[in-house]
Order: sequence, then C-alpha cells, then structure tokens
Amino acid sequence: MRIIHLKKSLIALALMAINLMIAQKQSIPKSQLPSSAQSFLNQHINGRPFIYIKNAENPNDINYTVKYNNGVEITFQSDGGWKEISAKETQMPTSFIPPAMISYINTHYPEDVMIKIMQTPDRYDITLKSNRNLRFDRQGKFLK
Repeated sequence: MRIIHLKKSLIALALMAINLMIAQKQSIPKSQLPSSAQSFLNQHINGRPFIYIKNAENPNDINYTVKYNNGVEITFQSDGGWKEISAKETQMPTSFIPPAMISYINTHYPEDVMIKIMQTPDRYDITLKSNRNLRFDRQGKFLK
C-alpha cells in the first residue's frame, strides 16, 4: 500500500514540476514584449526573422528572450531594457553600443569580433570571439 501511495505522490510531484516549468517559460508574440523592447528590435534588428520570443518568470523578475535564426539572442528585462545580447554564429549588431567602445575594440582588437555584451546599471561587459573579456563604464570608457 505504501508503494502505491509513494508512486502516486511521485507522479503528482512530477506533474506539478512540469506545469511549473511550462508556466515559467512560454513563447509569446512580439507584440507582447514591452514597448521599449519592441522599439529596440525595430530600430536595431528590423526585418530579421526570429525563432522564438520566450517569457521567463523568475521569482523577482520577468525576462524576455528573443532568439533570431541567425544565432543572435537578446534578453530583455521586465521594463523592456536589454540586459544581454549574444551572437555566436554571426556578427553582432552594434548600432546600440556607445561609439567610444566600438572605437576602442576596433583599435585594440581589429581582427576580433564581439560575441556577447551585457549591461548593468554602471557598466558594460563584452566578450570577444578570442574569449577576451572587456569592461567599460556607461559612457564607453575602457575599465579593464
């Protein structure tokens, strides 16, 4: 009798876990992104087809991930501001990056390309294809 009760409990627990995962990450249409995220995509990546837009709810925040068929992946925060952009298979769009940062990278690493950029309230962190990590302040000044 205990084995049957244990099996039922495990099945119920597994179903609850599956439902929780489904509820936390779901595909949504572009129109359900925050307006600032839609504006960013229209301005910097307009016309490219995307594979999916996922809405992931974390306990303290909601993030949106947009993945394009060329490998570019963008994560937006709940307010629509971009948090992270990666491009492992193609050239990353750069029109949103402060010109001082682009100039620094082109001058010091002319043969390298950016594959990832993350922003925080006080800095940008960039990863180059050579696995070199660079840090800039919000004005685009190189830090390390």
